[in-house]
Amino acid sequence: MQKEIRRLGIDAGSLYVKIAVAVEDGNAIYAMSAHNGDPAGAIGRLMRENGIAGTFLAGVTGQRSAEIAAALKSEPVDDVKAHRCAVSSFYPGARTIISIGAASAALMELDENGALRHYSANSMCAAGTGSFLDQQLLRLGLRYEDTAHFDTIANPPPVAARCAVFAKSDLVHRQQEGYSKAAMWSGLCRGLAHALVNTLLRGRRPEGLTVVVGGVAANATLMKWLSDACGGNVVSFPLAPYSAAIGAARLAVTQIRMDGNSAFSVAGNAGEACAPLRKPLVINKSILPTPSPELLRIDRHGNEIDSSMLPAAKQIKSWLGIDVGSTSVKAVICDTSGKIILDAYRKTGGEPVRAAQALLA
Repeated sequence: MQKEIRRLGIDAGSLYVKIAVAVEDGNAIYAMSAHNGDPAGAIGRLMRENGIAGTFLAGVTGQRSAEIAAALKSEPVDDVKAHRCAVSSFYPGARTIISIGAASAALMELDENGALRHYSANSMCAAGTGSFLDQQLLRLGLRYEDTAHFDTIANPPPVAARCAVFAKSDLVHRQQEGYSKAAMWSGLCRGLAHALVNTLLRGRRPEGLTVVVGGVAANATLMKWLSDACGGNVVSFPLAPYSAAIGAARLAVTQIRMDGNSAFSVAGNAGEACAPLRKPLVINKSILPTPSPELLRIDRHGNEIDSSMLPAAKQIKSWLGIDVGSTSVKAVICDTSGKIILDAYRKTGGEPVRAAQALLA
């Protein structure tokens, strides 16, 4: 009897790569790593570190799957199919799947037979994703292991989660009001849960059992508030971060050979096949004039004033532009040729109208 070929699933996401592979004893190996823009190199490193070699049926899914699949000379596995396949083995009766990754969030609604009935995803904005939470966690000076018991906070303060800038502003205000880091984190997760429901479900509650997959499913505080926002019946499972990789392994059709020394041994060197798809980004910084010390000052209203070019006449025709942001207000006066005469800046202090009035004064 011919020995069955083992299966390998690869989830090449926007920030991380994850692998799920069956081994000889019937168990499986799961591993993940940040790829820092080189998913093929990260996959090879995970294989070497875990001693994975041999012949596999491999399936690749995720946002960076195209370049990896090109190296394997195969078609990427659709991530919706991958999640449905994985979830069906853990929760056969699931009717809704919510996938929350590092840079994306998606909703998959299934019919009673497990077929896809509706799909929606967030916009390109990172709010509501894992990277958004990572950013706010860093601002709070916390690590994820520090938040293990923060889901016990019953009534946290409101924190806006629809935008990273608004979240930062709210966290600063909540900190000034004396709230603990645990309360602020719980409030942020509650805000994020409601933002996800409004974005993906348009405010309605999901039908039947809802399963959350992706790396963010390991966040107990978010899971608590997401269940609350959905009216309960929201679950996950320990391998939820590897859901797409598990599904890709089960749907794999391309046979590859891993020699333990390189990422792939299919049709030549995978490093060559996985060359960057776009030219490297180059930062061309604007060169701004350095203000003279005598022209840069703080006036009696507390505005930072920079007079880059003083006009010869006392009265000139000019244009005024005002930018009222979430944390600061800026104003610029320029002449009719577009040359900046004066710019001013001040913090809003949570009162943008008064800040704008003080700036204009």
